[in-house]
Amino acid sequence: MKPFRVFALGLLASIFSPLVGQAQNNAQNNTYVWLSFELPENVSSDGIIRETRAGDRLAAAQIDFCFQREFQGKWDRIVLPLKVEGDRVSGSGTSSLGKIPVAIDLTKTRAKDTFAYGGTVSIAGQATKVEQDNLTFRSLEDLNDTREMVMLEENPADFTAVSPQTVAVRFKLGELKNVLSALRGEAIVLDTNYGLIENCNALRTKEQTLQFMTPPENAPALVAKLRKLPGVLAAGWTGYVALEQAVRVSSANWTANGKLDREKLTQKLAATVAPVLGGKVISSRWEKATGQLVIELVRPSVRFQDAGFSEAVTVRLLVAPERLSSSEYFVVSVVSATANLLDEGAGARLDIPPFPEVGGEGYVATEKLVAAIAKDLHGAMWDAGSEKWSAAQ
Repeated sequence: MKPFRVFALGLLASIFSPLVGQAQNNAQNNTYVWLSFELPENVSSDGIIRETRAGDRLAAAQIDFCFQREFQGKWDRIVLPLKVEGDRVSGSGTSSLGKIPVAIDLTKTRAKDTFAYGGTVSIAGQATKVEQDNLTFRSLEDLNDTREMVMLEENPADFTAVSPQTVAVRFKLGELKNVLSALRGEAIVLDTNYGLIENCNALRTKEQTLQFMTPPENAPALVAKLRKLPGVLAAGWTGYVALEQAVRVSSANWTANGKLDREKLTQKLAATVAPVLGGKVISSRWEKATGQLVIELVRPSVRFQDAGFSEAVTVRLLVAPERLSSSEYFVVSVVSATANLLDEGAGARLDIPPFPEVGGEGYVATEKLVAAIAKDLHGAMWDAGSEKWSAAQ
């Protein structure tokens, strides 16, 4: 089954559905311009103008305009037919949610290969001069491809395109609280980048998509639960998979009573991680909310040897079935490996702030770790060229 991408394929067509007559009958003459103006107090906006041309003449225009009511505030939307006067387009009306008066007056100026739109945007009587240059026309397909997208596979054949621990649920606008209520009490970690705000894309599609992490073994039941909720349109798996950081392992030697022997696997993985990273394992645990195996080590600082510091290294591994329909293989993925400095010297000790979470000194290379896991567990690594699992050498 091909991935279902969570956005309306007919998005732009539905956005501009109020236009009738010649504009609809001559869709081949429609072109689209995507605008993004910064309004006062860092308020964001997003506009799409549809131009309908008769030869070289602009015959009709309409704008789908979204804006925030305040900085990081709620979004509102208005779809306006625009009066055409040469290269000038203008129109006014009230927004669909807040019933806020909006007026738009823009003029197009042309350069050699691009053009610009400039003029005023008035919201609630406050006029702002706006201008955006280096614009080019977009096709309907171009704009659909640039809309906010979340890949959602309802029944993935395997977990090479989506993550076994990341779930997405797509639902009708207005059902957010019901979906969140169903998730309370479950072992999940919400991704706050998706679905919690009725943003411009949600207002246009009348849909939202929530994304969260959960232990892989819990995901199928959660997906089934979400699909039964009123207003839910689809639920399935999503997320990025770093196959170059993964190892496929036969389950034959790692199961007990039909289940993965976590204790045995933890001991083996800890014994693999320690020498590769040059540290001593001080703890290991399976994290409840994500299902990840967290191994913590201490080692002499690699970078600050002269200072006599140590490093606390945290390695996160995800262990999950290769397929929903089979337990023949499981996949061990190195999610992350990070380090922070410790002063463990005798006497008074220095307080050292944590390294930045992304990049910087806290980064720990994992290429050798992936290869070592493949070797010690007799697993296979991903071959990007053939796009297949290849036995470790």
